Amino acid sequence: MTARGEPDAVVYCHCGDCRRSNGAPLSLFVGYEVGRIEMSRGTPKVYESAPGVRRSFCGDCGTSMFYEDERLPGKVYISIGVFDAPESFEPEPTRGSPRNCRGWISGTICPGMKQAATPAEGNCGVPNSQDVHRTGHFPNPA
Repeated sequence: MTARGEPDAVVYCHCGDCRRSNGAPLSLFVGYEVGRIEMSRGTPKVYESAPGVRRSFCGDCGTSMFYEDERLPGKVYISIGVFDAPESFEPEPTRGSPRNCRGWISGTICPGMKQAATPAEGNCGVPNSQDVHRTGHFPNPA
């Protein structure tokens, strides 16, 4: 896969959908316009992880590759680990309210965060079944 030019965004996400999809406490994505991405070989497998949210992965090795959301038309967010030099990207602090940050995420990622008093309060403010990218971690559609 090749991504041309500078990314539109480099963002963390720690919503429930990303945690479940990637099996990790948070994810880091590099955002591009769809037309700036080229697959050099193979076709990723795609599934819908939440209504309007498509995730892609390598059908051979299982590597998480892309996140696409119908509310962000023309954008694709690439899992940072698929790049040859992931250290070349500078992540932005998590977007949205500090109340959306989990207590175990460092203040570097979520500046000004406060420790959640209970696990329920650390759940991005919405019930788990709704805990997808609707908490402001990704750029809002224009």
